[in-house]
Amino acid sequence: MPSPKEQLVWVDDGGVSEGGTGRRIGMHAAEEEAAERAAVLYLFSSFVRAQNEASHVPHSLLNCVERCQKVCAVQAGTMLLTSGLLTDQSPPRQLLQVLLTGGAKGWDFMMAVLDTLGAGEAQSGGGTQDAEVVNEALIPVLDVVVEDLQDLRLEHPQLEPLLELLLTWSRKPILAQVLMEHLGRSTLSGSASSFSSSLLGLALSPSAIPSPLSLSPSAFPLSLTLPHSEYFPHPTHLSPLEVQAQKSRVHQLISRLHGRVSAILRSLLQNQTTRGRLLTWLGNFLHANGPHRTLWASQSPVVVLSPDTCLLNLAGVLVRLCRPFSEPGCHLLPTFDPLYCLATGLPLEERQQKGVHMKGLDKETPFLPRGTVSPDFPPSFNMLTEVFHMAQFSLGLVLHRLIASLLNLYRDLQRLRVAWQQAQGDSSGSSFGSMGNHAEGRLKERFQSALGAWLALEASVMEPHFVQNTIGLQLATATLGVQLAVGWERRRDDVVGGPDATPIGGKVGKKNDQEGREEAPKTDTKNHGCELGEEEEGFQKDMERELHAQDALSGIGVKTNREFVCVRFPLLPVSHSSMLPYFLELFADNLVDCLVMAGRFSPETMEQSSACLPYFFNFICAFMGSPDRMSNPHLRARLAEVLEALLPPADPMDSEPATAPPAPSFARARAFSQFAHPAALTRALLLVFVDIEFTGDPHQFEQKFNYRRPMYPILRRMWDTASYQCTVTDLVNNAMEQMEAAPAPLLLRFLNILLNDATFLLDEAIQYLSQIKVRQQEVEGESEVPAGERRSSLQQLIQLARFHNVMALETLHTLACLTPGVRMILVHPIMSDRVIAMLNHFLQHLAGPRARHLKVRDFAELEFKPQDLLRYIISTYVGLGEDDSFCAAVSRDERSYSHQLLLRAAKALERVRPDPALNASFLEFVHRVQMLAEQQEKESECCADSPDDFLDPILSTLMLDPVILPSSRVSVDRATIARHLLSDPTDPFNRTPLSMEQVKPDSELKQRIESWLHDRKMKNK
Repeated sequence: MPSPKEQLVWVDDGGVSEGGTGRRIGMHAAEEEAAERAAVLYLFSSFVRAQNEASHVPHSLLNCVERCQKVCAVQAGTMLLTSGLLTDQSPPRQLLQVLLTGGAKGWDFMMAVLDTLGAGEAQSGGGTQDAEVVNEALIPVLDVVVEDLQDLRLEHPQLEPLLELLLTWSRKPILAQVLMEHLGRSTLSGSASSFSSSLLGLALSPSAIPSPLSLSPSAFPLSLTLPHSEYFPHPTHLSPLEVQAQKSRVHQLISRLHGRVSAILRSLLQNQTTRGRLLTWLGNFLHANGPHRTLWASQSPVVVLSPDTCLLNLAGVLVRLCRPFSEPGCHLLPTFDPLYCLATGLPLEERQQKGVHMKGLDKETPFLPRGTVSPDFPPSFNMLTEVFHMAQFSLGLVLHRLIASLLNLYRDLQRLRVAWQQAQGDSSGSSFGSMGNHAEGRLKERFQSALGAWLALEASVMEPHFVQNTIGLQLATATLGVQLAVGWERRRDDVVGGPDATPIGGKVGKKNDQEGREEAPKTDTKNHGCELGEEEEGFQKDMERELHAQDALSGIGVKTNREFVCVRFPLLPVSHSSMLPYFLELFADNLVDCLVMAGRFSPETMEQSSACLPYFFNFICAFMGSPDRMSNPHLRARLAEVLEALLPPADPMDSEPATAPPAPSFARARAFSQFAHPAALTRALLLVFVDIEFTGDPHQFEQKFNYRRPMYPILRRMWDTASYQCTVTDLVNNAMEQMEAAPAPLLLRFLNILLNDATFLLDEAIQYLSQIKVRQQEVEGESEVPAGERRSSLQQLIQLARFHNVMALETLHTLACLTPGVRMILVHPIMSDRVIAMLNHFLQHLAGPRARHLKVRDFAELEFKPQDLLRYIISTYVGLGEDDSFCAAVSRDERSYSHQLLLRAAKALERVRPDPALNASFLEFVHRVQMLAEQQEKESECCADSPDDFLDPILSTLMLDPVILPSSRVSVDRATIARHLLSDPTDPFNRTPLSMEQVKPDSELKQRIESWLHDRKMKNK
């Protein structure tokens, strides 16, 4: 019996040998090939020689050449099936080498081997045994690929060829089935680690992120030594241009990886025989890593989950698959079915019938609570719906945690800077100089590691194509959310058309906002300037064919339910058939994380996506101020962060550091100023500002300040934008007309809370500054308390003071900017006394004798800016000073007002913040206050020794408009009780519920007071 090599060069019919054409191959080359010890490589070279000879032999000998090729393929197939018996050979690895280096001829050889293994019958479904033979022969080849993919870096030269091989493999139908069989066998345990160590999991694992960072997003203690980033090993030694060049290199490598793997998945999804298996595999992969979203799992050493590197790349790949429908005008988008999430909780058999491959989404929190009645599910769910849910779930697994890691690393860098400064101080004042130098060296090394890790993580998360594709997915999310809020479910059985329908992929003209019309962007938003590739267009057409098939089966016309509903504000109430109870909060969480991330770390991307901003504005208008559409108050409050991220900095104090080049902002500013629904956006912001005062959360008092921080710059921009000023005027007029209505007007409630916040924050900041001044003296002196404990206590106070100083400054800045527009409300008797008391009180601390208690060592470290605070307070005085009643009320504040105090404030302002116009206006205001104070002093003599029953029982001031409280029967001044009810809607004397509509004028007492005043004035004449 001849050996395999002998069979290749021996033809039993005596026909043709290797040189049968008469053309003799060089002896040296022939000897080298004949001496090849790797059997599959030898068979391949013989197959190629025979293939080359096929074009030269006479027609009569062509059959012999083909038989030679078949013999090579048969022998190769036999070796693959018996590879376990060959101790000195590895046929699977040799075949892999053929595929990697043989080019097109290598794949010809592969297909010839498949034919000898019965691949044709296996592919057509003619024989299960043939499929098992193919799997037995080729799965070991994929095992070798798994071995080669282990621990590959992004720039490893072997990574690209292996991914190209897998892409070509996935495009061959029978090989695609082998690939899915291999994935299924390697993940039979269903554990998260089995998925990340599978073939596709390993293909998704290369990353620039240092590995320990991929295990936990928690803060890193100073004692922990972070690994050096291989891409940014010594970042402090690199120039900004070198850092940017390295980032670009990382971006290119990540984009190439995502592109290759997404092409592999796209090929498998376009194959009808592998689509279901791949979707099931992806669904199980995501479900196995579901605990990533829980805090306990991320911190447990027992729970082994897939690393963040793998999950981030998976998210990048799945988001790429969403590109064909990631635009608001896409005709595929209205086919999304929100009932999918509920269907993932059905039994396995029902899920398989309906084409549902994920599980557990029914336990996710929706926008609104669900009813007890189960909805009617469609016969099946389309691929768009599944891919959308998978992409969103993958982002939810990793995006928020990696952003948290970025912020934690940034804070770690700040702590290292402080620790290094302290180490320098300790070493300079210590006799153990070498120990101090050693500590400084360790801190420097850790700073290098932390900075390198931060740069690597930022480069990985902010890869431009990933950011753009994620914004596109959130654009689709915003469009779907608004359509559900508008009442998409109301047209599920009707064809939408007519003048109010937005054309598919088209635009509608500009309408008047008072009519509640929609204005689509003038700029094309299609894939944000990135055209779909040929493969992506093919994927889109596959989705269209699937929808046509579903429509044909259900008897529905193809154009039915394929258009959007026109958006009108204010929206109609939510109907009982709304689909919002099936639209997941996960989607809104991802929208917040993605847009805040892009706005903070990549503002130029937001500028390029400015044409998409109106769709995000619509989403914010629909949900931020509406608990009847989104029940979670914390999530609604986080939408303010999105609005802040979408806009450029509103003023210098919000801008980037001077060392950074300013990000372009014209397009974003224009999108905001030209938004079609400024009234809806303004109202939504004010509503959420007020609503978060009462979230019901036990930590609401601390949370509300963090939630309101991004709202301040937005409010300032609104008040300074012409298209929003008409809305402000309408709100002011409404508040003045309903000043005593129940509930109080929105703008009045907002201003009341703003004043409360300003008073509390600045009071707290002043107290912390006073404590810090004392503690700093204690740290420098001698004490029984160890120096380390004293410094730690001081640092805690500094952090608290910094927070309150920043928030107080933001609040007062906002009040100063808003004052000209809302002056009529702030000078109203209900509000004026509170405003004056606050301004006078803080002016004493900033320009009066109490200012010496605030002279801490380093204002910058505490973010304490007394000169800015003084300017904002004086600006507020000037803005309200046009009203004589306000000027008169300033001097009535007996606790804090003094003429000398106002003069000292004017001098201080001129010294620290020279502003001739503001200084002149303030001096004019001071003069008017003094004139009215002298006039009031004469009139006040008439009111001396007033009867007790004429005095307000709360403020002990003479009542001018007494009213009777219905339950306690106590008479109080109308302005006093109205001011009280803004913050506490109860009777202050017995705590029963109370509104201004329930109080009754005390006409008899008012007449007595007026008569008494008249008599006193007549006597004093």
